[in-house]
Amino acid sequence: MSMEQSAIPTYMPPEMAFNAPLHEGRCLFDVRQRKQFDTSHVVCSHPLCDHTQLNENTASEGWRFVNDEYGFENMTDIIIVTDDLSLAKAQELRELLINCRDLSGGALLSAVKAKSVNLLDFNEFITTYPFFCGPEASASIQMTAAYPTEITKNLYLSGVGPAKDITVFNNLKITHVVNCASFRESNHHESAGIQYLRLDIVDDEQQALADAFTTALPFIAAAHESGGKVLVHCNQGRNRSAAIVAAHLLPSFAGDVDRTIQYIRSCRSPTIVLTNRSFVNQLHHNK
Repeated sequence: MSMEQSAIPTYMPPEMAFNAPLHEGRCLFDVRQRKQFDTSHVVCSHPLCDHTQLNENTASEGWRFVNDEYGFENMTDIIIVTDDLSLAKAQELRELLINCRDLSGGALLSAVKAKSVNLLDFNEFITTYPFFCGPEASASIQMTAAYPTEITKNLYLSGVGPAKDITVFNNLKITHVVNCASFRESNHHESAGIQYLRLDIVDDEQQALADAFTTALPFIAAAHESGGKVLVHCNQGRNRSAAIVAAHLLPSFAGDVDRTIQYIRSCRSPTIVLTNRSFVNQLHHNK
């Protein structure tokens, strides 16, 4: 669906915003009232609450500020944080951004057009991810980069970074970990009561996964049955951990491997997930 066809605004799911950190090139504007913004706001969001009138110049100025402040060139996926009181303003800004001829206002050599503009309900987001909001939620790229990808409400996928951070575990209430990383990668939080399963597998076309599936899938299922949340990680969250997650999700997609992989890629990345063709072939044979 083109942006012109999607004239009726709808809120993006909170988990989509959670899985789209600023280091991926997203630009966040907050159009709520200044009092609400100062009380709490989404990390890295930029206030447009002081602008009583919105126009193309206002939109362009805000975009240039965020682009310059955070150092990301050509931020073309835009999120507008709003609430019921500011919804009309958010809709107006959305249309301005969609139709803006050049978000850079001529500051760049080539005109910049928005690829997507979505509305995010602040109250729904803060209810789900309160640790991403606050009165001092500044441009902490480290904060947004530190979290794993949410695949389902009780299943997460990542590289080694989030697996090392106990704050991530506490905020997301992760209780179990499938560690598919290199053999020297520690089970970092066993002393904190986190339950671990280590899989000694490598990201190689010759690596067989049948034994890993046989071991990991019951572990994940038991964790979920007990009310736990599971992080599956390898070194980069691309192939080994993604293959385990895909094998777990297959029954939810009626054994359709392609749809399962497509879903995981929609959550994490369309280009880096399951690039190991041997792993994909083994998923087809493991149905």
